[in-house]
Amino acid sequence: NNNNNNNKVMNWFDTVHCADANKWLLHLYIVRALHRCFLYDNAGFIDSDKVERILDPLIAQMTFDLPAKNRHQYPRSLLAAALVAQDVMVGADLASECSPSPTTAALTTAAGADSAGPLAEAAMCALVAAAAAVNTDALWKPMNYALLMRTRASSSATSNSSSSNSNSARTRAVALETVAQMVDRLREEFLVLLPESLPFLAELLEDSDARVARRCQELVKTLEEISGESLDEYMKV
Repeated sequence: NNNNNNNKVMNWFDTVHCADANKWLLHLYIVRALHRCFLYDNAGFIDSDKVERILDPLIAQMTFDLPAKNRHQYPRSLLAAALVAQDVMVGADLASECSPSPTTAALTTAAGADSAGPLAEAAMCALVAAAAAVNTDALWKPMNYALLMRTRASSSATSNSSSSNSNSARTRAVALETVAQMVDRLREEFLVLLPESLPFLAELLEDSDARVARRCQELVKTLEEISGESLDEYMKV
């Protein structure tokens, strides 16, 4: 079955524009390699300066979309099946380290018209691993702020295109999920970032996309449990 899936993914990549497909797959491999560097560095090689240099490019991978040509003929479901086999080879050891909540998971699968794809999830997990590896708010603060700014991707873009609105919603959802994953990993240590996060969370509770608003509600509840106090008074736009 794995061989059949690999044949399918090769056929899929042959059908779409080859350069775009190979570029997307290369990005996925690079991000997962970075994740492993962050995860398994026991010698102190990874520091805040190194991570900060790649922070913006890594965050940008969240919106680096799957190749789209001929999707009507070779839908993402083909790629989704094939990547199961790919994940056995390149991602299985990372699966337990970081995974999106059920609320967000549909936006990081290979299938689905409005999904950001597995590269978005790989970038999210690499960022969380980097935050844990460096373990200093000198990195956490710029990372958290950059992610929070991504949650302000407009849900009412000047374009009336439904695909534009969908892309904005998934950008907000994946960025918010990354912050939520940081909270889960850092726990009480994240509270130093709470004051700057609250205005963004207040906005996201009113998000036009139900998935984003629901995930924000879950995150606020987690933060209340960690901090031991209600955040209701701060959740006003």
